[in-house]
Amino acid sequence: GTGYSGLSYLRRIPIKELKLDKSFVNELEQSETGRALSKAVLQIGESLNLDVVAEGIERQGQYKILKNQGYHVAQGFLFSKPLNPVEIETWIRNIPINV
Repeated sequence: GTGYSGLSYLRRIPIKELKLDKSFVNELEQSETGRALSKAVLQIGESLNLDVVAEGIERQGQYKILKNQGYHVAQGFLFSKPLNPVEIETWIRNIPINV
């Protein structure tokens, strides 16, 4: 579309990252269309030199698909619950090196 969520805004606003919404992530394991859409979002972001973040990852299968597609940034309950700044420091210090 051409409304506020339309792709035309990617040309006009100064953004640095693009997010793959949880609603797309939820479908990855069951839907070939969902996987195609997530790959397309990644390709659009990369072609515009944007960081692309997959959000709402809750299951290992979702993470595996996204990682295989080439996503480098991911967030969701699979990794951690939402944290305040002090909790984030502790969490980061305890991340295993081989993640």
